[in-house]
Amino acid sequence: MLLVTVQQRDGREGTFPVWPSVEYAFESDKETGTFDQLWSNDAPKHWHYKLAYYAALKGKAIALGETFDKWIDDVAGIKYGKGDDNGNPTQEEQPPNSSPSSL
Repeated sequence: MLLVTVQQRDGREGTFPVWPSVEYAFESDKETGTFDQLWSNDAPKHWHYKLAYYAALKGKAIALGETFDKWIDDVAGIKYGKGDDNGNPTQEEQPPNSSPSSL
């Protein structure tokens, strides 16, 4: 399972699993492409942040109603990692644009 870690500007961070419902939300967003397109070298960086937003929203780390534009102001960066079926980390994290197959 893919995990995304969100680093806040104040030093806090949280790691969230990318459940199928998160992939669905990402693909349903009119400002993103498909989940597979996210891993191409020319995918816009904001797509990675959109995926992190939906994962954090699913993980209840974002208040319902908080928009992406407001949330992104507090984000310093994101990293990807790999986890087991329960969302527990199993591998070192990688920066965005790392293919999930390389994780």
